[in-house]
Amino acid sequence: MDLKELSLVNPDEHWYYQSKLWVIRKVVKRFAPSARRYVDVGAGSGFFGRRIPDFESGAHSTCVDPNYEHETEDLGGALLYRKHAPSSSADVYLFIDVLEHVESELALLADYTKPARAGAIFVVTVPAFMSMWSGHDEFLGHFRRYRLYEVTQVLNAAGLEVLKSRYLFGGIFPIAWLVRRIQRGSSTKSSMRTAPRALNAILRTLIVMEHRFPWNRIAGVSAMVVARKP
Repeated sequence: MDLKELSLVNPDEHWYYQSKLWVIRKVVKRFAPSARRYVDVGAGSGFFGRRIPDFESGAHSTCVDPNYEHETEDLGGALLYRKHAPSSSADVYLFIDVLEHVESELALLADYTKPARAGAIFVVTVPAFMSMWSGHDEFLGHFRRYRLYEVTQVLNAAGLEVLKSRYLFGGIFPIAWLVRRIQRGSSTKSSMRTAPRALNAILRTLIVMEHRFPWNRIAGVSAMVVARKP
């Protein structure tokens, strides 16, 4: 989770982060059921690196972000916060909304694909469709948004084998697209807001229901790709 949005919403409650957490947990369980070592790249608050591993089963997670003021640890050393990529390999690498923040995606990916062992899983999400570009992207420091095939091309160029790709949040895409088009050219600020409790619960339930079905390759607010190092 981007540190800029931490003061705006609570990811442990917000429908967007909770429904995204649900689908990422699902693909990790499917493609890396015995995973114990995780690296959360560009982790920000460390929400996904903290919530996806099952620490009770002996998991170890490293959250990496160059913007951390200090390197710290939690959960008795099972959860680390580091400024630089670890030299050792992990079972799962999480790139949750991070590739859009760098000029060279391949350079960033290389820092992790090179030391990764064969069979390591990479879970990547990015904001979708440049037609949705708005002050929200400028506020977060994005360079671009992606179509699904563009993300898969980047991961293939990084030497990874794509296992699964789909759009997320397809049900709200038409409304989100319209709102972003209206907001284009407006002030630079995040569009993330805390929703009323009832609405928050409804949105989370509906989107989790949508994410149960893996078919969406048409449109969505986010794109997700799961890949493996050969």
